Amino acid sequence: MPAETISELVQTLNAAEQDAVRAFVRFLRKQDDRDSLAQPKSILLAADEFMREHPEILRRLGQ
Repeated sequence: MPAETISELVQTLNAAEQDAVRAFVRFLRKQDDRDSLAQPKSILLAADEFMREHPEILRRLGQ
């Protein structure tokens, strides 16, 4: 299976899924800005925090 870039992968998503990806990237950037002096978080910790803070996005994706 050939490796695909993140942009190629995102292009295969529907509009709601793409919006969720954009929201998650914005969230990660915001966290990075806040934690620039702290030790970087793992992607799993960031995902857990995102899910806690943005359940409405996850609910829409599940529809």
